[in-house]
Amino acid sequence: MPTKDLTNRRKRRLSVRGLVALLLLLAVLAAAVIFGVTRIKGSPADSMIELPFSSGAEYGITDKGIMTIGGEKLIYSNLTGEVEWEVPLTISGCRLSTGGKYAVLYTDTVVQAVSGSGATLFPSLEFSGRVLSVRCGADVIAVLKEEDDSSRFIYLYDLAGSRLDRLELKSNALLNYGFDDSRGLLWTLMVNTEASVPVCTVGTYNVATHSDTGAMTNEGQLIERVYFSDSKTYVCGTNHLIVYGSTGKEESTTLIYGWRTLDFLPGKSPMAILSMRQESSAVSFAAKVLDIASGKEYGFRLPANTLGAFFYDGKVLVVLPSKLVYYSQKGEYLSEIPLSETADGAELIKGRVLLTSGDKLFLLP
Repeated sequence: MPTKDLTNRRKRRLSVRGLVALLLLLAVLAAAVIFGVTRIKGSPADSMIELPFSSGAEYGITDKGIMTIGGEKLIYSNLTGEVEWEVPLTISGCRLSTGGKYAVLYTDTVVQAVSGSGATLFPSLEFSGRVLSVRCGADVIAVLKEEDDSSRFIYLYDLAGSRLDRLELKSNALLNYGFDDSRGLLWTLMVNTEASVPVCTVGTYNVATHSDTGAMTNEGQLIERVYFSDSKTYVCGTNHLIVYGSTGKEESTTLIYGWRTLDFLPGKSPMAILSMRQESSAVSFAAKVLDIASGKEYGFRLPANTLGAFFYDGKVLVVLPSKLVYYSQKGEYLSEIPLSETADGAELIKGRVLLTSGDKLFLLP
């Protein structure tokens, strides 16, 4: 028999094996390139915006930028961290409160409002007693002031500097206050410290009609957070999450004892992020997204070193010192992204997440 020539067969086998290996190598390289591009271009961590002032500065966020006090100047930066203007301050030792389109500079005795371009809105207001804090509504300024006799009032002003009203706070301690701009309301959260059990009251006041519109009182728990959405008031306490209608009547209550509220998402189907009150020795702790209207809960877990958990860009964002972790609003793990700086703090202000790293301050896009 003639001898079979195996040379061509070996060559064909080698060429097929080589082709398969080459294709696999190309697939791996393509995946690596795609992954790398995704991580670089789609990563909020890689595009964190370092702000041009330290984390210990006095600052506030408006609709389109950030105002800060630097030395004897008021400085405005856009949301990409670029300084757009600076104006000298006429008063020293200022604190700062911001609204959507303006800011208020204040000391213990002086209040001055400035526009988004840095122009003064009205001549500065001078007070006797002591200004404690300021809140900015859409077009109304609330000034909390302590008189010389220790009585406390909230003074309301429009953006022309005209006084609209003066509200006496009487004997209950004021825990917090602010504006529900969707309904033109000022709200206050007060607690009666003389009762045998905590008695907290959320009061609402219609600025336009100069009238009280509701007093939602709850006994036996401390109220920690108050939110507003679709003409309803959502009161988050140490025991229950309570929903009140537009008239102040209680509509529903959900037991949340042992949990604390981290964030709230308004809308037709409002949701809250709740976390188990953390034990110091725990490695991780339970968290959940609560659909308030339906009562459905979607659970996940948070590491013990979690700096914050927020509703952000249609997802749940969990901030850890070395990375960002994303979950769906149903608690499903989505992805995680390493941080280029080690974070030591996280805060949500007007829908914007700010991270601190030592003296540095970063804004997530």
